[in-house]
Amino acid sequence: MNIKREPGRGDVEVLDSRYRAVERKNSTWFWKVGRVFQMLWTEPIGHKLRGDTRENSHISTIWLRDKAFCEIRQFVIVAEGHGVVTCLAIHTYSGQATLKAHLPDPQNHAIIYTSKKCPPEVQKTDEDGTPVFEQLSKDPIRVVSESNDTEGQLSPLSRINYTKLYVVENHIRVLNIGIVHEMSMASLIADSPLRRSLSKSSQNLSRRLRRDRKGKDKSVR
Repeated sequence: MNIKREPGRGDVEVLDSRYRAVERKNSTWFWKVGRVFQMLWTEPIGHKLRGDTRENSHISTIWLRDKAFCEIRQFVIVAEGHGVVTCLAIHTYSGQATLKAHLPDPQNHAIIYTSKKCPPEVQKTDEDGTPVFEQLSKDPIRVVSESNDTEGQLSPLSRINYTKLYVVENHIRVLNIGIVHEMSMASLIADSPLRRSLSKSSQNLSRRLRRDRKGKDKSVR
């Protein structure tokens, strides 16, 4: 259980006591690339409710009558910063993996797993009897679980979403799941949008430098 009822107050829910802030002495060990964890995540909803995993029980009214959505969400760290880490989210998409209807950019996902063997991709049958497959092209990411609790095992339907980056501060309460296996670390970094962004910026810089050099050579002539 991640969320419990507060004793004596049946209408009040509290986060499981296993969620704790990482002690300073363990900060370097925990907050590093490849760490997989879960936390209570909150984000603004805006004026239009999206229909992915949102349930009414997770929606709260905040200041100025705006709305915020909360859920227990799993993340994997792809970059370290000063007091923060940059992460990618892990979803099951309501148990449908990337075959969920209207899921943006399903090909920009990969299987992420804690089992001994990589789980198979999901398949289903359309209403007309046509089989539909995930057809994921990115390498699966293996995670070494560091927890004996049920939360230490990722669902076979878990998918890492390489589309969107999240910034998480190092003082929040978390529940450790494990660490990406050393054999999967290269794939995680290579497919990270941070790596792609840096690569594109480097290419653009190289092109500009080449153009500048050509312009100087012409002016010298």
